[in-house]
Amino acid sequence: MDSSSDAVSSAEAALHDRPIGSPDRAWALYELAKAHQARYSAQGSRGDLELARNLYIEAIEHESDSVKKARYLNNLGTVYQLRYDFEGNEVDLDAFVEYTRQATIHIASELRPAVLKNYANALQARYNHRGDPSDLDSCIEINQDALNLSSASRPALCCNLCGALTTRYAVSHAQSDLDKALEVGSEAVFSTDNEYPLRALFLDNYANALYEKYGSTNSASDLESSIEYGWEAMEMAQEQGLPGLSGMSANLAGSLASRFKIYRRKSDLDDAVDLFTLAADTIDPQHPSFEKCLASKGNALRMRFEELGLESDLKLAVDVCTRAVNLRLSEDFSIRGMCLNNLGKAYELRHEKKEQHYDFNKARTYYEMALELESAPPMLRVMAGYRGMLLTWSENPSLGVTFLRKATKLLPLISPRLLSRLDQQDNIATFSGLGSIGASIILESGGECQEALQTLEMSRGVMNSLLLETRLDTTDLDKYDSTLTKEFITLRDQLDGSSNAFASASDLPIGPTLDMERRIKTSKRITDILEQIYSDQKMKEVFLNPSIKDLSLLDNEMVVTINVSSVRSDALIVKRNRTWQLQLKDLHQEDVLHHAREFLETLEIDSPVSRRKTNKRLHGPPKRLWEKIISPVLLELGIGGNTDEWPHVWWIPVGLVSIFPLHAAGDHSGKTNDNALDRVISSYATTIRSLSYSWRVTQRALAATSTKAVFVAMASTPNQTDLRFANEEVSQLLDKIPQGVVTRVVLKSPVYKGDILSALQHCNIAHFSCHGIVDPLNPSNSSLLLSDWETNPLTVADITALKVTSARLAYLSACHASSNRELDLLDEGIHLTGAFQMAGFPQTIGTLWQVDDERSGVVSQVVWDTMLNPDGTVHFDKAAEGLHHAVRALRDQTRRIEGMEKKFPDQPMVWAPFIHMGI
Repeated sequence: MDSSSDAVSSAEAALHDRPIGSPDRAWALYELAKAHQARYSAQGSRGDLELARNLYIEAIEHESDSVKKARYLNNLGTVYQLRYDFEGNEVDLDAFVEYTRQATIHIASELRPAVLKNYANALQARYNHRGDPSDLDSCIEINQDALNLSSASRPALCCNLCGALTTRYAVSHAQSDLDKALEVGSEAVFSTDNEYPLRALFLDNYANALYEKYGSTNSASDLESSIEYGWEAMEMAQEQGLPGLSGMSANLAGSLASRFKIYRRKSDLDDAVDLFTLAADTIDPQHPSFEKCLASKGNALRMRFEELGLESDLKLAVDVCTRAVNLRLSEDFSIRGMCLNNLGKAYELRHEKKEQHYDFNKARTYYEMALELESAPPMLRVMAGYRGMLLTWSENPSLGVTFLRKATKLLPLISPRLLSRLDQQDNIATFSGLGSIGASIILESGGECQEALQTLEMSRGVMNSLLLETRLDTTDLDKYDSTLTKEFITLRDQLDGSSNAFASASDLPIGPTLDMERRIKTSKRITDILEQIYSDQKMKEVFLNPSIKDLSLLDNEMVVTINVSSVRSDALIVKRNRTWQLQLKDLHQEDVLHHAREFLETLEIDSPVSRRKTNKRLHGPPKRLWEKIISPVLLELGIGGNTDEWPHVWWIPVGLVSIFPLHAAGDHSGKTNDNALDRVISSYATTIRSLSYSWRVTQRALAATSTKAVFVAMASTPNQTDLRFANEEVSQLLDKIPQGVVTRVVLKSPVYKGDILSALQHCNIAHFSCHGIVDPLNPSNSSLLLSDWETNPLTVADITALKVTSARLAYLSACHASSNRELDLLDEGIHLTGAFQMAGFPQTIGTLWQVDDERSGVVSQVVWDTMLNPDGTVHFDKAAEGLHHAVRALRDQTRRIEGMEKKFPDQPMVWAPFIHMGI
């Protein structure tokens, strides 16, 4: 008889001595249950496990001491965990969660960390099975609570928290999750040595977190570290005969497959296939992770086929992925979503090779299944929709459009408002161009212009659209439900990371910094409130349905969206009573890409020394824009050279087209008026929805009884060249504006971020004469340079977080105010002028590249002269017209040299960067 059986016999004898009614019989039942559970672990007899379960239940029924009962409940939960591991029955999984949860209520303080750890494990297991995000959120919260209580088991708790946070990061891409995962994962690894019994698991979890970091940073060193720790974890697990070898093999294989993509070393791909095979061979076929192992192996085989072209690899990839999908061990979850995507891609590759309709239908079917999998991460679902659209549209246009519609609706979910701006940007950039090619497919398939426009609207400016939902007019909302309004404002300000209540100018509007747990809860509650508003049709129409109808376009006003894709190019035109498209047959995506690169390079290498050469090179793009885009559009609109009444066009350029100055298109030699500047007043917008939002903001601001203007002149900025004309620009403007009509706030260097954010809260006009810089990697960090710009910059993110209620105009006489150099985020409108619009300024004036401060001052004078009425009041509707006249005058000035009649080539570097946004 072994020791486990001896323990059972001893416990049985102890129970025999405590008949029914004995005060400590429940404890004896508990001890006997533990003994049977231990023998099950040693010998694997299911009978022992069932006896343990029944004995724990009986002990719970007879125990009056709540602290002891908590122990029994915890152990009973563990029994259900073992049953679930063996059978995969969801009922057992729910029991595991419920009994461990009950155990946490009354457990003794010295046992609380261990019980919390067990409860967190239960929630993690259920999340792994069902994919309910609330289980994972609770798991992380409980793990953190346990970590705050314990020091003895801290390394193991750190490891668990690292694993849970890494799992959530893989779904949400919230950087705070990954940062914390790396922190606690590192602590688990570096606070233990090789003798620590669970160190292999610590190494594996930390390797996974490093792999996710590599996905975020694309740093090869992070990937190398992940592989190094992964090999160490595997070798230790093999030497010590530890459990979890299959999972470690699969994790390491994934890292090696990624390294293959960088260096194209066949050995990495071969190792990945071998390790995925090992994982699949060593894991219990009933375990939910078995499905993932098979899917990952199939994906590696597919990659090897794409690299080497071996049909045997493709055949095996299809077979392995098919087996994974048919297992259905992880219904409605990310693993299944990955399996379906991988199998769809495998069949798509086989269709490309053999052109068999059977493979086409299979690929389509599996992409459809992945797209419809509601519990799968939105990123996987959108990927399936994107692939399905590209696969099917040429053979079955209506099916391709169906894929597109469903994928587009999911885009806001991949960039939820609970994420930080940086995380939202990363997610949105993944599917850059989806709406553009989708709109083209709709039109190419004979679809309506209105649907193509709607597709572009839903797929562009996603981050700002989510923000607009929370920028309700709370004055009217307060009439609807004052209590709800107060809660909504509080939650909105917390999620924005800002507050509108300042005690003084030195109080920065950064508010409470929410950790991810609080952001999740806040986001969920905001969503609930918005859904409550959506459920009321009147409120929905008032607050959440801005559209082109809001704009009240005049007969000489129009909105033109320019879309270029690999399928076709179009101008989508909206006038007062008509919406239609004009195909731009001479405009091709490859040409736009080529010219965009040349254009950006020209701006990048510009300097005062090379300015003449820069201007010469910039004469080409405007002429091409005129020939390929603007001239056909204006011809379609019937706009010629008559300027008695200037037509007004709002341009909405999509993707790479937004890099170019459409308003500057054409021949500006002075010999002809074949150019946009001599035909129309031009404004810009990111989306029709943003334009509609600006119009609504304008209507609210009309109720303002006074005008307050903030003027900022940064003549001197630390570690920047002085702006010699900044003070002069502001002084000349102040001389134009009567003090009794417009209240003026003037801020001159030194000026700090806190001063600006406070001053902007209640102003109608903000006029900046300062330096501006663009962050090429993270456009949310582009900033206006103040005295503290090196330590506390005034960024796009800071400005976007503001909520100014009566604003009318932001004038940014600063370099790069309307510039974004991150090509995958061009459609999001993430720049300084866009930020002021989101803050509540319905129209903004900014610049596309670097500008001369003297010329900027000249332009601003003309704009203000145009806007000011004889009585000193401001006619804000004339801002676009004023900029138009100012730019035309500046252009003409660059063609002349004082004292000479001869006209010289214009200087687009000087006059073309100025643009007007909004309405």
